[in-house]
Amino acid sequence: MTTFSDEEMAWIGEGLDSSPDSYFEAFDISDKRRGYMRYLRLIQTADLSDAVKKTLLNAFEIWKRDMAPQFWLRRRARIAAIDTATVLVEGSVPYAESAILQNAEDLVASSSTNTTSASRSLLDVKHISDAQETPPVTSETTYTTTSTATSMATPTATGSILNTERSPDEDLDDDKDRDDPDLDPHVARARASPFYELVDFIFKKAQGQGPPLPALPPGLSPTHDEMFRVALQLLRDPGDVTKKKPVFTLVSGIVNTLSPIGQQFTISPLVEDQSRMACLSYRSKAIDDLRADMLAALYPDPDDSAAMSVESLQIFVYESLLQCMGPRPTRAAKEKYLMLKIVSQVLHWLENDNFASPLSEHVFVSAWSDIVNTLFAQSGLRGIPGELGSRASRESRFLAESVFGGKTVTSSSSRKVDLTIRVFVDKSWTDEICVFECKPEVSDLVCQVQQGKSVRLNTAILLALEEKGLDIAQHYPIIAETRSLSIDFYTLRRYSDIIGCGRATQEKVWLPSGYTKLNAFLKSRSFEVLFGFRAHMALYAKTATATLASSPATPHSTFPVGANLSSPATSRFTSMPEAWSSSASTPLTTSSRASTPAAVAPVTPTVAAFHATLEACATAQATVQATTPDIMEPPQRPTTPPPRKRDLPFVMFSPSKSQRRGGMSSSDYGRPITQDDDDPVF
Repeated sequence: MTTFSDEEMAWIGEGLDSSPDSYFEAFDISDKRRGYMRYLRLIQTADLSDAVKKTLLNAFEIWKRDMAPQFWLRRRARIAAIDTATVLVEGSVPYAESAILQNAEDLVASSSTNTTSASRSLLDVKHISDAQETPPVTSETTYTTTSTATSMATPTATGSILNTERSPDEDLDDDKDRDDPDLDPHVARARASPFYELVDFIFKKAQGQGPPLPALPPGLSPTHDEMFRVALQLLRDPGDVTKKKPVFTLVSGIVNTLSPIGQQFTISPLVEDQSRMACLSYRSKAIDDLRADMLAALYPDPDDSAAMSVESLQIFVYESLLQCMGPRPTRAAKEKYLMLKIVSQVLHWLENDNFASPLSEHVFVSAWSDIVNTLFAQSGLRGIPGELGSRASRESRFLAESVFGGKTVTSSSSRKVDLTIRVFVDKSWTDEICVFECKPEVSDLVCQVQQGKSVRLNTAILLALEEKGLDIAQHYPIIAETRSLSIDFYTLRRYSDIIGCGRATQEKVWLPSGYTKLNAFLKSRSFEVLFGFRAHMALYAKTATATLASSPATPHSTFPVGANLSSPATSRFTSMPEAWSSSASTPLTTSSRASTPAAVAPVTPTVAAFHATLEACATAQATVQATTPDIMEPPQRPTTPPPRKRDLPFVMFSPSKSQRRGGMSSSDYGRPITQDDDDPVF
């Protein structure tokens, strides 16, 4: 219940200037929307004469006319009006819906012509003594009523848009959820979405109801207006609403230019242009030189291009790895090390026939996980495969079903992802900053559906990071999407009031499935693109880690504080030497067979020499890891959240089985909802 101070009661009782504006100024109220609500309750609570109170209430009613249709077309007011109209006016929900919209348009037209001056004069009550003798201003207006005792559209002369039989407290119930300061901010965020009515329609259709399509709301931005119209057109088409997956992307506030629908908006060319990443066009002379050396090792006889020697290439790779173990290597030396590690891993897969038929999705997830973790070593990132559940998807689904589902939701399953990318915060690797999806050799349609899911999953993660203070217009990930042994990259970032997704590069990155493709693989630009990808993600991880470390964990956070699962100082054979700091600048000598250490056997294509090289490489790397200094732990999260800069949208996922037709009955309200782990998320 709203309480008022003695100063407020004294102020309204004096009556020298009891207008809302003077009330806001006297008590330093900046939020005028909630200020008007409080002003009305103050009028009702204060000990005023009936004439004065009636005058002030009439002024407040005129203000509400100025707010139409925003004030009257909110969800609760519309539901009450439709319920009344279905009983009193032909029992037709579509008829009531159209009548509400027509009444709102009439209110706006009348308010814009003859209400402004009256509103100002009534809201500026200078002298209460004079106002006591002033009769209330009347207006004959067609209005939308939510009373159960009157028809929906009736001329009235009561001095208010509302029927006089309806109390002001009942009027304010329509705004109770949005104006309640104790309302969960995530729920308020969902209800403030410009696509609220569309999502509500989708859930009702999924539950077997027959709601009419919502009308285009006023006041949308140009981009939101386009997105709303396209979504309406898609929903008009026949078919199961839960299968219209592009609609879920649109109502989540995402323009996905990788899909045909996402290319038709005015902002789409801008998103496509700014999604191109210059770092993925990276070129390096050191990489070109190393590529030439590896090709020379693969074909030792220059006169016979068909005589491939994989064993010679293996020996060259391991010898070159030993030469990259310097204490202060340059960036070129680091990239050479990474290139050699990737080639070494590829040779290992080919030797073990990892890509021989039959193949499962796990084979490709495992392969790309190895590549990603090789790239991310010592960059503050870690890729974790294994169908882990995404907290962001679970929280987004929980939010949507809590707000729109019409049933009490106490649990909701998360979307399982192939590869989750996490950073080390609070002594654990529990903080995801993006997810990658991996697919076997499938059709283009399946890949398009998968990419749409990935976009929404990563958007949910980005919005959670933005809520913690990360500027996702400047700091954003490059998302990897794999198909068999090839990989594509796209970016996801904020563009004003939408999240834009666009292809990051036209370059193709791929892995060889057999020895016959080794030559083409070594000549490809896959390595340079991967190194540019690594550089961008390392910077993104650094900023995201700092944001997470400086923000508290919240009950709805995608990033809970977890236990000490591992330590970043734990040595792994795939890790890059810790001595490679970003400030190192001492160049290394170019790898050559003449500089082979004495511990390494001479280069000869023999098994003994190969094993001797392996042992020497392992010994050298163990020596470096043994001298690795401890890494300073990141700061712990504070207890005060950062200020929110904007109302964030929410991400829409498909209604779960429990929310669809044939799910829970009305008698099941309040019972826990348990979803299957394999429940699809669109």
